[in-house]
Amino acid sequence: MEYVPWASSDAIRKTMVGNKRRDTIPELAVRRLLHARGLRYRVDLAPLKGYRRRADVVFTRSKVAVFIDGCFWHGCAIHYRVPGTNAGYWEPKIARNVERDAETTVALIAAGWRVLRYWEHQKPVDIVEDIVRELGQHPRQRTLGRMIARFEELDFQQTPMGELTLRRRVEPSTGVEVFEVKLGEEFLMSSLFVVAEEELARLGLAAHDDPRDVMVGGLGLGYTAVAALADPRVTLLTVVETMPAVIGWHERKLLPASTALVDDPRTVLQLADFFALMRAEPERMWDAILVDIDHSTQHQLDPSHADLYTVEGLRSLARHLRPGGVFALWSDDPPEPGFVAHLSEVFASVESHIVPFDNFLTGGVSTNTVYVARL
Repeated sequence: MEYVPWASSDAIRKTMVGNKRRDTIPELAVRRLLHARGLRYRVDLAPLKGYRRRADVVFTRSKVAVFIDGCFWHGCAIHYRVPGTNAGYWEPKIARNVERDAETTVALIAAGWRVLRYWEHQKPVDIVEDIVRELGQHPRQRTLGRMIARFEELDFQQTPMGELTLRRRVEPSTGVEVFEVKLGEEFLMSSLFVVAEEELARLGLAAHDDPRDVMVGGLGLGYTAVAALADPRVTLLTVVETMPAVIGWHERKLLPASTALVDDPRTVLQLADFFALMRAEPERMWDAILVDIDHSTQHQLDPSHADLYTVEGLRSLARHLRPGGVFALWSDDPPEPGFVAHLSEVFASVESHIVPFDNFLTGGVSTNTVYVARL
């Protein structure tokens, strides 16, 4: 059998051989921060006797094993790419590494260890915060058997509005996988509670006799858009999103709603500023416009959004609706009388729906508001 070198050149071979098994730059950064927090740990240790798999950072007393995996060697879904040369060598090798990671996790969990896995692309400060939270949990509150870290940074982008981050985590009280979006230090949205986002679509479309052409302002995690697609009367759904990264998340199918959204032939994802579109002269008309962008009419993500919630802004939006068209808006605040008055100056009928949902975090019931206005 002809020998095929695993490295395409001597330089590549030297680079690969020179990669460290331990004390990588991400590991050292995490360890320094852990040490600064007063935590003590073991390094490059096999947690189980007789089992040679080693963890990068080990808290022996708490039985917590931390792995900081390299994106190439462990097959990161975001950054791993099959090498253009010698793919036949690298693909099975990386696949075996992924299998070994899963085997190691299962073995440690079976022995009573908690396994925290992170990628080298995650911020060291975020990794350390998660480790500290895990170590500080009361034993009865610990989520055993976790197959992924408490959170994983799926994407990070610099935008004109600030740092945009998509995170996935496991909610410790339920074991449910949660997807969250942060803009800077502010949480924009979460998949933990999506009842009102789905009700935005249901209530808005229910107010129209035949909503064929529908626009959704704000893509986010996609729950409003997918709920709109559940209405068989909808023949075209255009989702307007100002951030290319958010559209990219769905095109890469990183989110639970992504597949249903992008695989539906009725869906169009449009990169544009929704507020600028509403100010401009209409290029086409819509049966319904559903909006979930700002926290509320009083708390906008950007000051430039404020004019939409004035009488003049609503009149400008109404120009984009066909006769009998519907405008529906999600809000995190209770119904705001001043905004209802503005809507009433522009639309023939206006309703404020209070949408309740069980909130296990508070042990009670929380509410959002959905405004529905029809010409």
